[in-house]
Amino acid sequence: MAKRPLSLCVWTVAAGLCLSGQASAPVDILLARIKFQVGESLQGLPNYTCLETVERQERASASKSYTPVDRLRLEVALVNRKEYFAWPGENQFEERSIGEMIPLGTISSGNFALHAYSVFLSTEPTFNYIGETIRDGRRLLRYDYRVPVERSGYTLRVPPRQAPVGFHGSFFVDRESLDLVRLEVVADDIPAYLGVDAASDTMEYSRVQMGGAGFMLPSHSELSLTRSGGVETRNQTHFSGCRQFAGESFISFEGAPEAPRGTASASVSEATLPPAATLYLILDTPIDSAKSAVGDAVTARLENNVKADGAVVIPKGARVNGRITRLERATGDVPHYRLQLHFFTVEFGQSRADFTAHLEGVVVAGGSSTFQNGAVRIPYAGDRRTYIVVSDQVTSPGEGALVITGNRVELPRGLRMVWRN
Repeated sequence: MAKRPLSLCVWTVAAGLCLSGQASAPVDILLARIKFQVGESLQGLPNYTCLETVERQERASASKSYTPVDRLRLEVALVNRKEYFAWPGENQFEERSIGEMIPLGTISSGNFALHAYSVFLSTEPTFNYIGETIRDGRRLLRYDYRVPVERSGYTLRVPPRQAPVGFHGSFFVDRESLDLVRLEVVADDIPAYLGVDAASDTMEYSRVQMGGAGFMLPSHSELSLTRSGGVETRNQTHFSGCRQFAGESFISFEGAPEAPRGTASASVSEATLPPAATLYLILDTPIDSAKSAVGDAVTARLENNVKADGAVVIPKGARVNGRITRLERATGDVPHYRLQLHFFTVEFGQSRADFTAHLEGVVVAGGSSTFQNGAVRIPYAGDRRTYIVVSDQVTSPGEGALVITGNRVELPRGLRMVWRN
């Protein structure tokens, strides 16, 4: 099956930006009012968190149509003017970059709030009033701005390389209220060695009530990137469920754990999966590529007792907690998806164990108990045109990967899998 080339890109704001509440030598009273109002709103923002859903798409050139690649779901928090990320349902946000969480494909940071800080609370941009425009029935005022690379705080990263870049763009505010409505950011002076011809990010804003006050927050954004050679990627991000974030104790500055630990507490006893144990799992969470996303939690149930020296150490019915870590559509001679699951804990009664097994096979619908791996194709869901291939490319404990042919993945609740420790 053909492999789709992946771009690895993180668009970030450097931590050393000089922030100021003053306008940059304002000659335009209206601009000074806008910067003061937007800046005051930004400075008054409480620490908050939102659910971020990212739809990633790709096309071979500008003349082609975009095709879906995958969907991501993350929790993003703004705490003391810094962005933190976590998987939905995790107990705490970690001080790790989004590139560490999402190592494959195009991903960005900064569109949550940091872009706005750099434009409205920095002394570096120069501004130019363009005029009034009508958009979606609203009368808006447009300003263009620019920051040259020598004064920029932006870094464009395409691991393992990175480079400072200049940026320019436009912002639009409501003519009457002066509320920020739209912010556009376009990278300038991109070094050729990064392999990127163009990168831009556009944020749309709406008013959100938090803590008894209203704030203009990004409701959705669109990141576009053109790689050398013409391949274009597009990320459409939607923010929802925004709420005030209280409690510094939920921010971890230590090493990030591999996965959340569910509801385990200090009173929970620890167990261990015995070596060479075979675990039969029944999937409790259906997985549908039209709805599911990377980051979504999945659970399964243990179908058999796991024994050591003749004694049951993990009982039948134990709950296995995991997460989708990859659900990527690939094209080629045979359209297919690459699905990766990471199960991390087994919970039963007041005990828990780290899930360290590897996926060995799936049980074919219809009752066949022949375990398959490597490049063996398995008829799936009664449709002989669709196959599941258990990949042997994943070696980390608790992780398993499947290649599933077709234009959609629909793994039903009750799918049986075989894992071996």
